Amino acid sequence: MMGKTEQSRSRNRCRQALGSRMYHFYGLFVVCLGVVFPLSSALAPDDKTSYYYTWVFLLYLFSLSLCFFIYLRFYLLRLRGKPYTITQEIISNRQDVSEYRPDTPMLPQCNSEKGNHSNTNGRDSPRSKPLLAEWHFPPVFFTGTGLNRYMRFGAALFATGAMGHNALGIIEFIGHYASGCQTPVNVLLHSVQLGFTFTQIIIISNYSALVINKHKAVARLCLLHTMVTHICVLIAFFVLETEEKIRKQYTTAADVDSISTPKPENLSDPTTVTWARSSDCLQLKTITDKARPILYPFIIQFSIIGAQVMYNLYRNVGIYPEPREDKMPAELTEIGAYKLCHHALNGLYVGFILIIIAVTGLSVFSVAINDDKTENDQIAAALFFTIQLVLYLSSSIAIGIGFFQTRDFVIGKERVDYFLIAGTASMYTFNIFAVISCIHWVSHHDSDLITCFSLVSSFAEMIETSIQTFFIQMLLTKRAWKLNHVIRKPGREVITFLLITNLGMWLTDSFAFEKRTMIPAYVGIFGFPAWTTITNAFVPWMNFYRFYSFTVLAVVWKNIFLPHKDHIPKFNRNEDSPPAEENEVVESEADTDHLTPH
Repeated sequence: MMGKTEQSRSRNRCRQALGSRMYHFYGLFVVCLGVVFPLSSALAPDDKTSYYYTWVFLLYLFSLSLCFFIYLRFYLLRLRGKPYTITQEIISNRQDVSEYRPDTPMLPQCNSEKGNHSNTNGRDSPRSKPLLAEWHFPPVFFTGTGLNRYMRFGAALFATGAMGHNALGIIEFIGHYASGCQTPVNVLLHSVQLGFTFTQIIIISNYSALVINKHKAVARLCLLHTMVTHICVLIAFFVLETEEKIRKQYTTAADVDSISTPKPENLSDPTTVTWARSSDCLQLKTITDKARPILYPFIIQFSIIGAQVMYNLYRNVGIYPEPREDKMPAELTEIGAYKLCHHALNGLYVGFILIIIAVTGLSVFSVAINDDKTENDQIAAALFFTIQLVLYLSSSIAIGIGFFQTRDFVIGKERVDYFLIAGTASMYTFNIFAVISCIHWVSHHDSDLITCFSLVSSFAEMIETSIQTFFIQMLLTKRAWKLNHVIRKPGREVITFLLITNLGMWLTDSFAFEKRTMIPAYVGIFGFPAWTTITNAFVPWMNFYRFYSFTVLAVVWKNIFLPHKDHIPKFNRNEDSPPAEENEVVESEADTDHLTPH
């Protein structure tokens, strides 16, 4: 009997490994198609067929993802009430399950020998650590490890921008149908993508902590397909938006003269195109063109969040929930140690003052940048860079104060946040390009105020980003261990200030996309096509870094002052030794979940 059971486990593991590798090959193949089709459309713009290949490919991705949403929403989620028994094969592939809490209400206790359910909960059971095999799991359940509320809010905001882009495309088709610049396939793609984005925000907002425990092979395939759909959307929009922006620039002779960049020989003449990519169509100034600088980063940032959520759901297929400690310690609640905005108002007020200054400068920048006068562009750029320098300097000073105030906190297990690292790398790469162009421009031309501002701002942004990323990574590992820390909350004002300033910098960067392309040194050194590619590749990640820093700081704002639960009974003002690193901490379920695995 034991031999048959072991053989069954082995066959099950082999099937799971084989299925996982097949899914990975499918995902790799789809991502390669997502790279090749948009690139072929951009490199061969005269060939209408290459665009149809891209559109049909995206329609396939969106349609299959919509089918998965229907399968999830109208089938799997309706099975939640039916119990599902965890098999011994699943238990053998997981870690030791004897630590699972038996008082979770959604997992009723049953007798494994008799097979009938028991009405008693875990507290009345004579055994305090029952095995996981004694539980019945539903086909789908929630683990409490999804997105925090701030990331869900950001995903909804980015999805609104993405759906706005699709809605504008549909309106543009209706308004310019007679011109022949929009095809029915194009409007169909916008409609299907709008539905895809809408269903994805439902999944991200409501089901990011979902565990699917039925039809696991189908669920893994669908989740992997949806994840690569987000990746392909990110790649396709980057390639096609960059290509269209470059071609629109070359259709106007005045624009070519203004950037003083010779046209590359391998760039085809847009006037020879006879369809929707023709010169007449590219010269149309539509509402989509005006909204593109704002909506394009939103689409990229939504794709980043969507891909990561789908990856987490893919990893969670078939797992069992882990115990969490969600209650605040009664000893500390009685003394008022968990007041919501305690020791945070000063940082909040100062941060709001800086946000008001930034929004005012952004308004002036938007008015000046839309004026045809060149001197107004220079004034707008000088004002914008001045505001940026004030924000960078204030943030750097606050981070230094925060390091000093939290120096006594205990350091726990190290965590690595890959989105912070990716955003920091994007900041470095873009600003290094900017520094090179500014230095080269100053060495060959007369120095001007805008170039000097840009050079100083690039150095300041790299310095501020470096110390902020290091500071946030340290805060993710630190916890209070003295009662004095919990009551006085040293550093909370600084964290609040950084939270608000990062939100302000995200707003200014998101709604002032043009300032990345208006500096003469950038375009004059690299050329318009190269600089447009650099901007579209890195600026969305830079904007996402600011928003993600805001969400992580919001989580840190609450959790860093929650003490080690094993150390709570010993809390007193004269304690001098911190707890051991391996001790657990009390965390709040709503705010401890990060977007990326650590």
